[in-house]
Amino acid sequence: MDWQPVNESILDEALAPNEIQKIRMKRQDAVQQGAPDPVAEIVTAVPAEIRSRIAAGGRTRLRGSGQDIPRELRWVAVALARWRCLVRFSLGVTEERTADWNRANRVLDDLSSGAYVLADDGGDSTPRPHYSGRPIRWGPRTRNGVM
Repeated sequence: MDWQPVNESILDEALAPNEIQKIRMKRQDAVQQGAPDPVAEIVTAVPAEIRSRIAAGGRTRLRGSGQDIPRELRWVAVALARWRCLVRFSLGVTEERTADWNRANRVLDDLSSGAYVLADDGGDSTPRPHYSGRPIRWGPRTRNGVM
């Protein structure tokens, strides 16, 4: 599995050229008024969220730096970055983009629950500790008479 960094070039994949132009103008206005760069915040937050969801699942090792995500989750990063930019800069959100955002959030939920496991390139097929996904049962176990 290949891990790639997420940077501002993700917006070229996520948005149309006219949307990027509007974002640049609004971004420049925000920075001139002394606000933190909103695009940089979005580009930093997207891989952080994906990595935290992978870590929460406990079944895939994190690789690379804090901005790296698995290549197979690039579309999730694109959908999240697109949604956050469109909402942050008050641009139009279509039904298709909303559906992409919803699909991306379902994948993130599956990553956090451990239901979505990424192939690990570190030798062992399953990282340690391994969680089978079954709920932990506390207390005495009954074996129905079998020792």
